[in-house]
Amino acid sequence: MRVVQQITFEAKDDAEAIRIAADRLGRDAVVLSTRPVNKGGFLGLFGKPALVVTAGILEEDEPKKKEEPIGDRVRAFQQLLEGKRDSFPVVPSEGRSSGKKETDDTPVGEREDRVELSSPVATASRPSVSREKVAQAYGKGPNSVEERDNKNLSDDVERIQRTLSSVLERLDRASVSDGGTEKPPEPRLAPSSMDDCRERWRHMLLEIDMTESFVDALLERYRGSLDDLSFKDWLKESIRAPFRDVISALGGSRVMFIGPTGVGKTTTIAKLAAANSLWEDRKVLLATADTYRIAAVEQLRTYAKILGVPVEVIFDPQDLKGIREKRDVELILLDTAGRSQRDSRRLDEAKELYEAFAPESVHLVISASSKYRDMLDVIERMGNMPISHLIFTKLDETLTLGPVLEIALNFDIPISFLTVGQNVPNDIEVASTDRIVNMALGGGYGD
Repeated sequence: MRVVQQITFEAKDDAEAIRIAADRLGRDAVVLSTRPVNKGGFLGLFGKPALVVTAGILEEDEPKKKEEPIGDRVRAFQQLLEGKRDSFPVVPSEGRSSGKKETDDTPVGEREDRVELSSPVATASRPSVSREKVAQAYGKGPNSVEERDNKNLSDDVERIQRTLSSVLERLDRASVSDGGTEKPPEPRLAPSSMDDCRERWRHMLLEIDMTESFVDALLERYRGSLDDLSFKDWLKESIRAPFRDVISALGGSRVMFIGPTGVGKTTTIAKLAAANSLWEDRKVLLATADTYRIAAVEQLRTYAKILGVPVEVIFDPQDLKGIREKRDVELILLDTAGRSQRDSRRLDEAKELYEAFAPESVHLVISASSKYRDMLDVIERMGNMPISHLIFTKLDETLTLGPVLEIALNFDIPISFLTVGQNVPNDIEVASTDRIVNMALGGGYGD
């Protein structure tokens, strides 16, 4: 056996390792090795156990002999039939004589191929029978049974040869139209099977709380095979989550976070500050304009003190201009007050902060436990600022992630991060299409 394709990735346990290997390499994937590691942690503490997994596809050392093209097999069968037809025996017109010539004067009873009867009836007088009828009965003459059988078989062979010739002509025409190469027909599901698969997927997508109209439109738009692997791959290709690390997912050095009240913006910012200052060794500045809640300011100050990073409280949008021009920091994360998407006055305040800060990216934070219509309303009403990224929080607090999957498929806005708990800095990850689709179709966080 030899490894023809190999990948290395991280997984939280053996089950996830097998699932990821199958998603990336297909059903022939095998786990080659695993190595336990501690992932993340804060100041050397709270690290989570994980596995570094090597998986691949194994192949036999001796490749299997390629199957002979169908055209060659048809021609070989045709040649075989030609040889069989030429070898058919010719029946002699004088029957099965052993060398003794029979004449019209020879009594029927004295011929070699007469029937011996032990019954007394054999000696009884018999009516006169013509020689032609006797010859036909015992396999002699032009109309004998044996000759008729051989002639019928020869006719059958000729009919088969004509059919094979027609098949070869069609194959040759198809070969010319395809550039000289024979292509086996692609397997297709029968209409009833396709309907069954489509109905099964429709039921599954509705069960995870995706809207009926969108599910119907999605299945209508998809034209590929409805087997599990192909449909999942198509869903993954339809989602924008192109980031490979924390820095690229942030989208710049000045980053603004907006969203409704209670979605976890402040905790998310603390996690990202820890990831950048501790793991990436970047100089981070925290800024908060959430002066409506004293607890929010104190919470961010506490995180900043633990991380050893500075924090600025913004009382006026113009204060952001001075912060924006700081040269001794590599990353500025701006927290804003939670706003109802239906409060136009608060939305105007956020717009003023945006204009003063001039962020390189704006991340809209949405709770994964929200209903799809609420998510849609937040995105549309907070669109008075150019939203560059989406962050989904609280994936661990909902049983179904269909609304998250529907938003991801319905909007051309890249998803940057997913949060799966309250622990700082661990419970956050860079979003990936594999993770989003697998969690949504698998039943939620942890699948």
